[in-house]
Amino acid sequence: MSNDQTLNLLFDNTISFNKDVFANKFPIVRTGVKEYKSASEQFSGSLKDKKLADIKEDTKLKIDNDNKSYKDLFGSVASVGQSYFSDDDFGKILSILYDKEQQEFILDKERLTTIENYFSGKKNDKKEQQKNNKDLKRYASPLAATCRLLMVLFPDYFCPIPTPDKVDYLINKLINDEYLNKADIKKLRSNYKGWLIKWCVFNNILFKIFTSDEDKENGVSPWEAIVRYGREEQRKEIVGLLKENHNIILTGAPGTGKTYRAKEIAVEMAKTNTNLQNLNGDVEKDFIELQKQGYVDFVQFHPSYDYTDFVEGLRPKASVDGFERKDGIFKAFCAKAANALKDENTKNNKYVFIIDEINRGEISKIFGELFFSIDPGYRGEKGKVVTQYQNLIKEDERMPDKPTIEYPFIKGFYVPENVFIIGTMNDIDRSVESMDFAFRRRFAFKEIKAEDSKAMLWNGDNYQVLEDVMDRVNKELIKTQYGLSEAYQIGASYFNKIKETNCKSEYDYSKELKNLWEYHIKGLLYEYLRGKPNTFVLLDQLKNSYFGKEPNTEEGQEIEDNVNDTQG
Repeated sequence: MSNDQTLNLLFDNTISFNKDVFANKFPIVRTGVKEYKSASEQFSGSLKDKKLADIKEDTKLKIDNDNKSYKDLFGSVASVGQSYFSDDDFGKILSILYDKEQQEFILDKERLTTIENYFSGKKNDKKEQQKNNKDLKRYASPLAATCRLLMVLFPDYFCPIPTPDKVDYLINKLINDEYLNKADIKKLRSNYKGWLIKWCVFNNILFKIFTSDEDKENGVSPWEAIVRYGREEQRKEIVGLLKENHNIILTGAPGTGKTYRAKEIAVEMAKTNTNLQNLNGDVEKDFIELQKQGYVDFVQFHPSYDYTDFVEGLRPKASVDGFERKDGIFKAFCAKAANALKDENTKNNKYVFIIDEINRGEISKIFGELFFSIDPGYRGEKGKVVTQYQNLIKEDERMPDKPTIEYPFIKGFYVPENVFIIGTMNDIDRSVESMDFAFRRRFAFKEIKAEDSKAMLWNGDNYQVLEDVMDRVNKELIKTQYGLSEAYQIGASYFNKIKETNCKSEYDYSKELKNLWEYHIKGLLYEYLRGKPNTFVLLDQLKNSYFGKEPNTEEGQEIEDNVNDTQG
């Protein structure tokens, strides 16, 4: 019987799940994911044949300078602090799984039971672990290491969810969300007794859920699917928040994709409107199309922006001398939404207005009396206000672009119930606390963290390198000596500036990383540190973190001394 046939028997579950009611309400579990992929690719190549010669029953794996142990080969699969194997354990498990006649690894109930029995006879002692491995920071289970190893040996069957408790958590979540059938899972749990067999079966169920036929055709791995669905979870959370509050502000570190996320939410909200045309699933293109059709709009605040731009003001007439009252971008948008409510065919349509960099404008000067009208509790005509130029509106005013339709704000301006506002702001441009409290009360705030933006890096072949660089810099940034918070961490948009098409070799990639530091990251970090007594020392430490070097403050101190001498 082939390995595929054996696996099919092991994973022959009659589980029903509802693709149309996918509940994206579980956390992203990605610890060590990129290492699994790397280890699988390594092991599936020529290195596999070389290593298999070392596998012998009850024999310790051979270790020498040129040919390190399996433990080192698999990186985080048996890494310190996550899970732990002795070389004896590692060799024993591999020898159990390896079929010498078929010359391949086999996964079946008998072998898994043998592994379970092997570990049940061993004492998992923290002191013993630390005696054998002085770098071990905390107790780590060889059982978790076994699950990680199986993910590497059988990458086409398992998701990167390493421990039984996390698998159980996700399975139960999906049952509670009515995505998986409770009776099916209960039956399987009674059929499979051992912890490792259960992990294999239930992890494989999650693998099937995460890996659609379309994903397989497009080469999307299950770990990429988990990140994508995790992003979907956040998107659904924000959509729910917007529907409930009508006004939200997306805050967060630089480069976390807040503006793109706002457009994505706007498209999601408006795509169910009636009479839509030419939408194709591309967020940027769909947003432009919806903007043309009047369902979404976008403005970016800046210090010179004011009430006449946003609400209404006097503008020069095009053909004759003098001035006339003109709606600002927001009031004109609200007029379309208000008229939609009067039509039976369009009364359920949603209109989404995005204010990018909302905290860069002088809020009270821009909104004026609209502080009252944008309040979710005063939407519609009950929140009507008299604007500064109300006396210039004619009794028979018509819509500028549709003269046959009556202008809805003849008696006063209000924000219709079908208008939703999304603001974006970078916390460190101007702190949230400095915003007008009356304005703040009318918005729900949702933070987009640098960690949340990592999915942006998964489009390229070198995402592992970029993610490592991003992690190193951001972890360094929040150390005590910098005096900075997570709000200063750098989002993935910065690291997406590296173009894969420019990287034909390892040298090209290294050059692109240097350019990214020199022309983008360095300047941003300098602004963070400007005014601190040891700016250049700290900047040099961050540079070393970026390039993965050991801390060295001598160069930074030398620059610091030169600057001080010049100023002195």
